[in-house]
Amino acid sequence: KALLPASARAKADAKNKKGGSKANSTAGKQSSVPGKPATGSKLTSWQQQGSKQDWISLTRHLEKEGLMPTVTFSFSKKKCEEIANQLRSLDLNTAAERNLVQSFAIQTVARLSP
Repeated sequence: KALLPASARAKADAKNKKGGSKANSTAGKQSSVPGKPATGSKLTSWQQQGSKQDWISLTRHLEKEGLMPTVTFSFSKKKCEEIANQLRSLDLNTAAERNLVQSFAIQTVARLSP
Protein backbone atom coordinates (compact mmCIF):
# COMPACT_ATOMS: atom_id res chain seq x y z
CA LYS A 1 0.00 0.00 0.00
CA ALA A 2 2.88 2.37 0.76
CA LEU A 3 4.10 2.04 -2.82
CA LEU A 4 0.81 3.20 -4.31
CA PRO A 5 0.36 6.80 -5.44
CA ALA A 6 -1.36 9.09 -2.94
CA SER A 7 -4.66 9.02 -4.86
CA ALA A 8 -4.74 5.22 -4.79
CA ARG A 9 -3.88 5.15 -1.07
CA ALA A 10 -6.74 7.58 -0.38
CA LYS A 11 -9.18 5.35 -2.27
CA ALA A 12 -7.98 2.28 -0.38
CA ASP A 13 -8.26 4.07 2.97
CA ALA A 14 -11.81 5.19 2.12
CA LYS A 15 -12.74 1.64 1.14
CA ASN A 16 -11.31 0.26 4.41
CA LYS A 17 -13.31 2.79 6.45
CA LYS A 18 -16.52 1.66 4.73
CA GLY A 19 -15.86 -1.93 5.79
CA GLY A 20 -14.72 -3.16 2.39
CA SER A 21 -11.40 -4.31 3.75
CA LYS A 22 -10.36 -7.94 3.49
CA ALA A 23 -8.99 -7.55 6.99
CA ASN A 24 -12.53 -7.26 8.36
CA SER A 25 -13.58 -10.54 6.73
CA THR A 26 -10.81 -12.46 8.49
CA ALA A 27 -11.38 -11.07 11.97
CA GLY A 28 -9.59 -13.10 14.59
CA LYS A 29 -7.31 -14.74 12.04
CA GLN A 30 -4.97 -11.85 11.28
CA SER A 31 -1.31 -12.10 12.10
CA SER A 32 0.18 -9.28 14.14
CA VAL A 33 3.33 -9.47 12.01
CA PRO A 34 3.12 -7.57 8.68
CA GLY A 35 3.70 -9.83 5.68
CA LYS A 36 3.10 -12.93 7.79
CA PRO A 37 0.18 -15.12 6.69
CA ALA A 38 -2.99 -15.20 8.74
CA THR A 39 -3.71 -18.31 10.77
CA GLY A 40 -4.68 -21.14 8.47
CA SER A 41 -3.26 -19.45 5.37
CA LYS A 42 -0.37 -21.11 3.57
CA LEU A 43 0.52 -18.10 1.41
CA THR A 44 1.57 -14.57 2.29
CA SER A 45 -0.63 -11.76 1.02
CA TRP A 46 1.68 -10.91 -1.90
CA GLN A 47 1.50 -14.51 -3.09
CA GLN A 48 -2.30 -14.59 -2.91
CA GLN A 49 -2.69 -11.47 -5.02
CA GLY A 50 -1.54 -10.58 -8.50
CA SER A 51 -4.15 -11.85 -10.93
CA LYS A 52 -3.93 -10.75 -14.56
CA GLN A 53 -6.68 -8.20 -13.97
CA ASP A 54 -4.82 -6.80 -10.93
CA TRP A 55 -1.66 -6.23 -12.98
CA ILE A 56 -3.58 -4.71 -15.89
CA SER A 57 -5.48 -2.41 -13.51
CA LEU A 58 -2.26 -1.34 -11.82
CA THR A 59 -0.61 -0.66 -15.18
CA ARG A 60 -3.59 1.38 -16.41
CA HIS A 61 -3.69 3.32 -13.13
CA LEU A 62 0.02 4.17 -13.34
CA GLU A 63 -0.43 5.19 -16.96
CA LYS A 64 -3.43 7.40 -16.10
CA GLU A 65 -1.51 9.06 -13.26
CA GLY A 66 1.46 9.79 -15.55
CA LEU A 67 3.75 7.43 -13.64
CA MET A 68 4.94 5.46 -16.65
CA PRO A 69 7.41 4.06 -17.44
CA THR A 70 7.62 2.02 -14.26
CA VAL A 71 9.95 -0.75 -13.17
CA THR A 72 8.49 -3.57 -11.08
CA PHE A 73 10.68 -6.11 -9.34
CA SER A 74 9.93 -9.71 -8.58
CA PHE A 75 12.50 -11.80 -6.78
CA SER A 76 11.06 -14.96 -8.25
CA LYS A 77 11.99 -15.83 -11.82
CA LYS A 78 8.79 -17.85 -12.17
CA LYS A 79 6.63 -14.98 -10.87
CA CYS A 80 8.44 -12.51 -13.15
CA GLU A 81 7.70 -14.69 -16.17
CA GLU A 82 4.06 -15.09 -15.10
CA ILE A 83 3.63 -11.31 -14.77
CA ALA A 84 5.32 -10.70 -18.14
CA ASN A 85 3.01 -13.24 -19.80
CA GLN A 86 -0.04 -11.67 -18.15
CA LEU A 87 0.90 -8.23 -19.48
CA ARG A 88 1.87 -9.43 -22.95
CA SER A 89 -1.45 -8.32 -24.43
CA LEU A 90 -1.05 -4.71 -23.25
CA ASP A 91 0.08 -2.13 -25.79
CA LEU A 92 1.69 0.73 -23.92
CA ASN A 93 2.85 2.69 -26.98
CA THR A 94 0.97 5.31 -28.95
CA ALA A 95 0.60 4.89 -32.72
CA ALA A 96 3.49 7.33 -33.27
CA GLU A 97 5.71 5.42 -30.84
CA ARG A 98 4.86 2.11 -32.56
CA ASN A 99 5.89 3.61 -35.90
CA LEU A 100 9.19 4.81 -34.42
CA VAL A 101 9.90 1.39 -32.92
CA GLN A 102 9.09 -0.34 -36.21
CA SER A 103 11.30 2.06 -38.20
CA PHE A 104 14.16 1.60 -35.75
CA ALA A 105 13.86 -2.19 -35.92
CA ILE A 106 13.81 -2.18 -39.74
CA GLN A 107 16.85 0.12 -39.93
CA THR A 108 18.76 -1.93 -37.38
CA VAL A 109 18.09 -5.23 -39.17
CA ALA A 110 19.03 -3.63 -42.52
CA ARG A 111 22.44 -2.72 -41.06
CA LEU A 112 23.02 -6.35 -40.07
CA SER A 113 22.15 -7.78 -43.47
CA PRO A 114 25.15 -8.43 -45.82
